[in-house]
Amino acid sequence: HEIELGLTVFKESYGKLAHQDIENPPGPDLLEKNKLLFKLAYVLDEIDYHDFRLQKFRWVTFLQTVYTTDEKSYFNSLITEWRQYYRVGANGNLAIKFRGAISTNNDTPFAPFVVDSHVNLRGVGNRIDRGTAQLIINLEYRHAFLNTEDWASQFIVFTDAGSWRNPGGELSQLFDSEQF
Repeated sequence: HEIELGLTVFKESYGKLAHQDIENPPGPDLLEKNKLLFKLAYVLDEIDYHDFRLQKFRWVTFLQTVYTTDEKSYFNSLITEWRQYYRVGANGNLAIKFRGAISTNNDTPFAPFVVDSHVNLRGVGNRIDRGTAQLIINLEYRHAFLNTEDWASQFIVFTDAGSWRNPGGELSQLFDSEQF
């Protein structure tokens, strides 16, 4: 069991680039805000490591509050992630990951949870959408076909699925087939 407490003081700065890939992107041209971040995290880590193969589970929950000093406003988020691992035979590993997150539901282009192929799903960086709540599940099977003392080469099969609530939207969007 692990409990983490944190406080961060920071300045958030945004500026649109002169050359954009999309015409008239949302949000202000320039934004600077002084903020305070309060963070509480709980970690329960029962993972049993056997070289690269894992067994048991890890559960992490983060509660964050960001206070914007000039607006005297709060932004809250709660994120929980469960990872479960099973060893399969001598060379296999099955992993299941579930992530649920919810935040203050502001209608903003800076919503905190990004649904893209870089952060949540496999691939490299095509930003698809942003949301203020999300549900994500990932199933992955890894099988080592070359295994030495120092390294392994693995065959991997996976599937990712997720849903999110649009900024300013309703929680029911998480269960809408159009959002899946």
